[in-house]
Parts: sequence; structure tokens; C-alpha cells
Amino acid sequence: MLVASETASSATAHFNRADAYFEEGLLAESISEYRQALEVNPQYAEARHNLAFALGRLGRLEEAILGYREVLVTHPRSVITRGNLGLTLQRVGMLDQAIAEFQTCLEIEPNSSELHFNIGTAFQQKGLLEDAISEYQQAVFLNPNFIKPYGYGFDGVVDAASS
Repeated sequence: MLVASETASSATAHFNRADAYFEEGLLAESISEYRQALEVNPQYAEARHNLAFALGRLGRLEEAILGYREVLVTHPRSVITRGNLGLTLQRVGMLDQAIAEFQTCLEIEPNSSELHFNIGTAFQQKGLLEDAISEYQQAVFLNPNFIKPYGYGFDGVVDAASS
């Protein structure tokens, strides 16, 4: 029987191998190691988050969504997890849910240019161009060096935000 410190050490070893595999682009191996880390320690939120991220990279988006939601049960204020959930929901066309996740993130991190940009892209996908422009402008207003909105067809309008 493993004692608590051995269990934590084993979960960490699997997690570290998973991260190394992920960095090498070996997603299947990475997923296997994250799952092994979670078998040892089912409460390992970072491993669950990274597993969801790796699943998303493989295009297994529904599984990724479920994984992110599992993390949010115990870590509801995790902006990175909620943001990645929003991006994944956006990829599967669940735009209203994606926007809701991004807006929840903004309640936690109100000055995030990245979050305003993400909301803008979701609004643009929905055809809500005025709302998209407003979000892109807010992203640039918060950070005049934020360049992501450029190239989305609103360069002149976005420039007006930083003037």
C-alpha cells in the first residue's frame, strides 16, 4: 500500500511525463500519462485540465469539454480552465455558452484583453459585428499593444479605440 507522499510523487511523475510528451507532440502518450496521474490522484486538477487540453488538441472536443467542466466543479474561479472551456465550446459552435464562459472569466479578470478578444470572435461568428467591434476595441483600449484583433476585418475600427 502506498503512503500519501508516494502517491503524490507517483501522480507528479506521471504528470511530468505527460507534460514532456505533450511538448514533444506525442499527444496519445501524453493523454495516457495524464490519465495515469488521475488514477493515482483523482483530485489532481492540473492533470485533469491538461488532459482536457490534450484531448482538445486531438480534436476530441466533447471529451475536452467534459474534462474542463470537471475541473470547474472544484475550481470555479480558474480563468485558464474556464477560458479554455469557452474556446472549446466556440470550436464546436456552442457560441452562446462560449460567450457566457468568457464573460464569467471577465468577472474574475476584468482587464483581460484576451478575454475581450475571445468574446469578440464569438460575436463575429454569430454575425453580431457591432458587438464584435466593441469587444475588439475594448481589448485594444485595455492594452494598446494587443495585436490579435488586427486582421479580423475591422482594423480601422479597432484603431479608433486606441486613439
